[in-house]
Amino acid sequence: KINNSLKNDLKNGSPQHLILQGMRGTGKTTLMYRTFYEINDQYRSKGYVPVIFSEEQYGVRTLYKFWEQIALYLENNEEAYAGLWHEMQEAQDFDDYEDRCFEILKKYVEREKHRLILLIDNFGIMIDKFQKQEQQRLREILITFSGLKIIGGSSVLLESFFRYDKSFFDFFKVIQLTRLDHKAVITLLTRLGVKKGTDKIETIIKTQAGRIDALRILTG
Repeated sequence: KINNSLKNDLKNGSPQHLILQGMRGTGKTTLMYRTFYEINDQYRSKGYVPVIFSEEQYGVRTLYKFWEQIALYLENNEEAYAGLWHEMQEAQDFDDYEDRCFEILKKYVEREKHRLILLIDNFGIMIDKFQKQEQQRLREILITFSGLKIIGGSSVLLESFFRYDKSFFDFFKVIQLTRLDHKAVITLLTRLGVKKGTDKIETIIKTQAGRIDALRILTG
């Protein structure tokens, strides 16, 4: 689904923003990193640049901090964005600092003809810290500027995404990470046994099926 979304963005021009939703332990963070490597391997030539946020974004409580975090990552990891974060810092004394931060970021992205894929775990919790006008402004930016695509993670369904009076109502396409069924768990364990070159797992599957199902029910 993520791959299809990235491909469709190339055709449509404007990106579809995604939320990976699932209880803790369902693999949101792992999928974020898998997506990060896939973009680097398969989509770099198409102008996509992945930006991955650390799992806990306690320091990002405002929209200008959001732009700063992106700029800091890019300046440290992408040669084409050298000087970006420092250019933002030079604008700190202006009242419209947040506006200037975004315009500086936009200038670099448009110059390089890139699309930034922002991989943000716990995105829902982060966005809830923003003031309402900041949420509305971010939504407007995401609608009008195609240089940003968000793939966010959330362990709970937040009001920001499903209440009609909230800024991001019906804005994100939600990809639900559900519990594995019995067949999927057996497939997973069998593949692990082959990968590790051991027949012990196959023996457990045959002799302790009840134990496997109990663990599946408890953990998902």
